Amino acid sequence: MQYTPTVGRRTVLGASVATTALAALGSSAISEAAAAPARSITPRDSNLPLRGWSSWSLCATTYPGTNPDGRASWLTEANVLAQAEAMAGRLRAHGYEYINIDGGWGSADIDDYGRPKPNMAKFPRGMKAVADDIHAMGLKFGMYYTVGMQPPSYNNGNTPILGAPGQFTRDIVFPDLRKTGGWLAHYAIDFSKPAAQAYIDSLATQFADWGVDFLKLDGVGPGYAAPITGYDNRDDVAAWREALDRTGRDIKLQVSWSLSHDYVDFWREHATSWRIDFDVEPKFPTLVTWDLFVKTRWWDLPQWSEDSRLGHYNDLDALNVGNGEMDGISEDERRSYMTLWAIAGAPLYLGDDLTKLDSFGEKLITNDELLAINDAGRPAVPLDQHTEQPVWFLRLPSNDVVIAMFNLADSPKDVTITFRDVGINGSVRLWDVWAQHSLGARTVGSFSTSIPPHGCRLLRATPLGSRQTRTAVPTRLRATAVDATSINLAWDRVFIPAGSSYDVRVNGQVVVTTTDRSAHIVDLTPGTAPTIEVRAKNGGQTSGWSSAIEIVTTSVGGPTRYEAEHALLTAPAKVADSPLCSNGKKVGYLGKSGTATFEVEVPVAGVHLLTISYIVGTPSRQAFITVNSEPPFLANFAGTSDGLWVTPQLLTIPVALTAGSNVIKFNHPSDGVPDLDFIAI
Repeated sequence: MQYTPTVGRRTVLGASVATTALAALGSSAISEAAAAPARSITPRDSNLPLRGWSSWSLCATTYPGTNPDGRASWLTEANVLAQAEAMAGRLRAHGYEYINIDGGWGSADIDDYGRPKPNMAKFPRGMKAVADDIHAMGLKFGMYYTVGMQPPSYNNGNTPILGAPGQFTRDIVFPDLRKTGGWLAHYAIDFSKPAAQAYIDSLATQFADWGVDFLKLDGVGPGYAAPITGYDNRDDVAAWREALDRTGRDIKLQVSWSLSHDYVDFWREHATSWRIDFDVEPKFPTLVTWDLFVKTRWWDLPQWSEDSRLGHYNDLDALNVGNGEMDGISEDERRSYMTLWAIAGAPLYLGDDLTKLDSFGEKLITNDELLAINDAGRPAVPLDQHTEQPVWFLRLPSNDVVIAMFNLADSPKDVTITFRDVGINGSVRLWDVWAQHSLGARTVGSFSTSIPPHGCRLLRATPLGSRQTRTAVPTRLRATAVDATSINLAWDRVFIPAGSSYDVRVNGQVVVTTTDRSAHIVDLTPGTAPTIEVRAKNGGQTSGWSSAIEIVTTSVGGPTRYEAEHALLTAPAKVADSPLCSNGKKVGYLGKSGTATFEVEVPVAGVHLLTISYIVGTPSRQAFITVNSEPPFLANFAGTSDGLWVTPQLLTIPVALTAGSNVIKFNHPSDGVPDLDFIAI
């Protein structure tokens, strides 16, 4: 869908000011290192992923003693400045620089122009003083706000708008006083009204005057928080971006939370980062739990994995890997958590209590080689997301390839990576990033390792040999559609200069040369399985051929469709009306005891392309697919994250079938699976 917008300063003193303020507030968490004047540290490029700390994990948890007076009671001036002291003394040298105050800082009071005031019981000196102390430590200051107009600001419509003489809050809201935002708690602003931008400008000016360097704008839709009303806050986001730019201050903008991927181009145009998922904190007696919201990132991220650009990033939410027992996860889980965030090129903002870092956690968050990978601006992608042992990889500007091997299963698993699959042609030298030691040269073309439950291995592979053999091989060659005489192909781009081209060969013969990352192969024989490969070319350099795929063409015409409502179902799975689905029907309530089993016919044995039309309203869902008597395999289904469960999407997966009748079953032993529209072979 096309979108069209409607559209008295305090002296900054040395770090000792923060120490004095903390002492006056009764803080006992003052580090000598942070109390000293800040060391001269080269500033990070402002376009790199944000690195710092955010308050919400500590505000949300019910960990004993953390929030004694209810949620967010932890959030005080003294506690925030203690985190800043710890960061300045121990983490700033590793690029951590933002101290971000999340929700819970405001009061019900507003100023004369409907702008919020801080809770003076929590922040007795006000936000400008806190920001000044943070800046004096060589750090940056972040704040939190929500979309729409807060009810106290509305004030029965009688609040004047700064910068818009004669205009009041009643002039910029909708006549029906509709609500917006993730909690439907604020009045929606009508941005077709001229004074609407002036109101957002006044808020942005206030934040800039306080010294804000980063703003998290929460409750934004379209996304999972807007399933029924379908509210759309893109006008809010555009207005905030314009307002922040008008302040003349470099203020980064994050939009949150669990946003719809359908609008990723808009989020990237207006925001520095965008939350792709739910809060990582389950609001339990620990900061996080593995199964609820940490593990889900491996499934929810793939559809976004190629959307990051320099200066604009997928946000996976806070990192809680530094406090040990308080984190609530094992050391293997903490390492995997840190690894995925870093290789994804995501902002790295810690949610832990920085005054209580354990030695393991501090080593995780200060591994400078890993942090350099995070800064590379090349987010990792999964080699295959349809497995509990996913391998993610990225190619660095140096031509080295970073390979992260994960085990999401609850038991140890052996994992093997073939170097050609991640773009390496020939022998390599391996380095273990976490263990910080060499694994030597490898000439056999693969590497195998045993990985504990929820653990990982992180390798850096340096291609060896001649310049020709070091040229990157195209990766993730896949079929996206097939019929009797043609196959559609796609593959990943290779980081070589513009003007590069790709050769596609079928059964040993080059049939297509293209500058795109896709091709349409024609004149194939029905019911056959051609061997297909691709290579990259640039000037005098030519890569090796990619790993080959073999997909059986249909025997005649196009794929055969099997409607889900005609599958064999076990309760509680049932047929439901769904107007956007084929025949207006879908099957829901699948998972656990609810299964759907299809019987399909193919005349030729081999690897066939299974196309699944499905509906998922969350960021993702998974299903185990059983083909005949083979062990079930996990399939990951990207979701719309709109909460509506009405829009069909397509997923294609290669599956090995026998000639004649085959049985394909969808289930999950412990969770819900996607609603099904149809499958096609």
